[in-house]
This record gives sequence, structure tokens and C-alpha cells, in this order.
Amino acid sequence: MCDDLDATTAELAARGAEFAGPAQDMGFGRGALLRVPGADDMLLYEPRHAVAHGLTSAG
Repeated sequence: MCDDLDATTAELAARGAEFAGPAQDMGFGRGALLRVPGADDMLLYEPRHAVAHGLTSAG
């Protein structure tokens, strides 16, 4: 989960990460599948639903 999917995918791609395709609307938010070598793809998403906690640390 992330606050800004576009910024996060751009940062990860700049570090060499690969994605299975472009970000898509998934109903509960926007998501992109992050390729994980030797494992299944992992969903990275920007939620539209309420979250139980903030995504940033408290200092």
C-alpha cells in the first residue's frame, strides 16, 4: 500500500523494479503488479478505502 501509486512506481522503476503492466483501477483503489523474481507478482496499491492507520511514520 502507498500514498501515491504513480510516484512510488516511478521511484521503484528508477531503481530497476519491473511491473507486469500499467496501473489499473481495481475498485478499492489503483494498483500495479510488481514483479518479484522467483515468486508471484505482488500488488502495490493506492487505496480509496479508509485505512486503519496512517501510511507515514509519526516521526
